[in-house]
Amino acid sequence: MKEIRNTSHLPVRVPLPQGRVLHLGPLQTGEVTAHTLEHPPFQELVAAGRIEVLGDGEPQSRNPFKEPRGPAEPGS
Repeated sequence: MKEIRNTSHLPVRVPLPQGRVLHLGPLQTGEVTAHTLEHPPFQELVAAGRIEVLGDGEPQSRNPFKEPRGPAEPGS
């Protein structure tokens, strides 16, 4: 996943492949797939300076309540 940011002070509709749209508020970030970076309407927004590609986003886990845990401390 790649992280993108809306550089304008207005909401922007980011066109995605397969007719989908990502709505980004002013100065907010979102994540898109690497395949989206090659999508011509997406590239037009980048060229116009309305959005910028920041780089790799942090992968999100499927279950936010599960956290990796180490061994239990003795006596607790």
